[in-house]
Amino acid sequence: MASSMEYATSRPSTAYCKQRASLLCLANNTAAAGLFAEAAGRFNKLFQRKVFIHHYLQYMEEAGFQEALDSNVGLRGLYKEAEKEGQLRLSKYSLVV
Repeated sequence: MASSMEYATSRPSTAYCKQRASLLCLANNTAAAGLFAEAAGRFNKLFQRKVFIHHYLQYMEEAGFQEALDSNVGLRGLYKEAEKEGQLRLSKYSLVV
């Protein structure tokens, strides 16, 4: 899946805060499936009660919510397949130094 977005690869000329160094770690592992499941659960609770839906219906149709939820379920399925294939599963809170 190709993305047409361009990402900034340079660092800013001024620091955001008074730190000598900072670290950013991005990880893609099968532990992310749990986060997607939690997000879907919270979404379902709000969507069933129609909380805040009126704000979004100005810009999109209600069917878009179901499409987003279906995408979430599909993504979780892909992560579960990757886990079954024997790829490494990291714990929810792991730090590698």
